[in-house]
Amino acid sequence: MFLAHARLYVIAEKYGVHSLKYLCLHKLHETSVKFTLYKESVEDVAELIRFSYCNDNTPDEGSDELRALILTYVVSPA
Repeated sequence: MFLAHARLYVIAEKYGVHSLKYLCLHKLHETSVKFTLYKESVEDVAELIRFSYCNDNTPDEGSDELRALILTYVVSPA
């Protein structure tokens, strides 16, 4: 589910659909809050991080709310 929200965010960002972009961030945040990390799901989180930090998907220039949300999730205590 993480990656689906992130991919849709990237599309919304590319085409300037701000309401969809913020809905994706909201849904990604909700999913991360409810998510319990198990050994089997570590790869899902790693894939989300790779996708979010790949410059093909989210270029380095400007502000990027997706990366900020992912960073907050990754460094927050369990």
